[in-house]
Amino acid sequence: MTTQASERLSYSISELCDLSGAGRKSVYAAIRRGDLKTVRLSSDGRKLLITAESVRKWLTPRPEPESLEA
Repeated sequence: MTTQASERLSYSISELCDLSGAGRKSVYAAIRRGDLKTVRLSSDGRKLLITAESVRKWLTPRPEPESLEA
């Protein structure tokens, strides 16, 4: 698999909020639930990046659950 130079591999919290329109609390909640995968960078571990693959999955619409009413 080749990666184009313009293809993002990760996003910061702020970038994802701007991209998706979601608030910081929603993004952090998705991280806690495991919906968004993260990578910590820097020697002190403070730089948190979210993988682009998990962002694509998170932003992909899911089908509505079928109604139980008959």
